Order: sequence, then structure tokens, then C-alpha cells
Amino acid sequence: PVGELALIPLDASELADRAQLAASGIPMIPIESSGSATAQPSPAVSPPDSSRSLSVPDRDAPEEYAAWCSEIQRCCREASATAAAALAARAVLAAEANGATELAGQLRAC
Repeated sequence: PVGELALIPLDASELADRAQLAASGIPMIPIESSGSATAQPSPAVSPPDSSRSLSVPDRDAPEEYAAWCSEIQRCCREASATAAAALAARAVLAAEANGATELAGQLRAC
């Protein structure tokens, strides 16, 4: 039955789909069926190369990956330090607002 399916002509939407696949880089390979050749998408072909990502390093370049990891870690440390400083500043303001000047002074010392 599968071979007989290949004998059914493609309609306009199927031909458009086939053209779109070919334009996307998915090649068609002929499959012989009962003496007639039809084209089907190749299941074993890799997709076309995509554009290089600016946010993710090349997995095959260890130096690039190590540099990327270092940069991400640096950004995380900076963000943590900024968040901690903002939290400490809020704690000082809250202590001062509640009249706890001694506590506010201790918080400032940290």
C-alpha cells in the first residue's frame, strides 16, 4: 500500500509544502515505487547552518565556552552585589524611619 500512495499525484498545497521544504534546505530524494520516481524529504540530512548566536558560545570551542562562563559568572556576582547593596540601603532607611538609629549605624558599618 505504501508504494501505491506514491502514485497519487500531489495537490497544489502539497507541491507548495514541498517547494517550501526545498527552499529551507531540506532536499528531496527520489524514492522508486512501482517504476515511478517520487520525491520525499530526506530524513537523514542535517538542517542548514543557522546564524551564529550572540548569547550562546560555540559548543565545540572550549576557550570560547570558558570565557562565556566567566562573563556570565561576573555578571551574576555584580547583580548579587548590587541587590545586596540595595537591600542594605533599604534596611538602613527602614531602621532610621523606625527611630532605630543605633541599628541603622550598625547596618551602615556592614
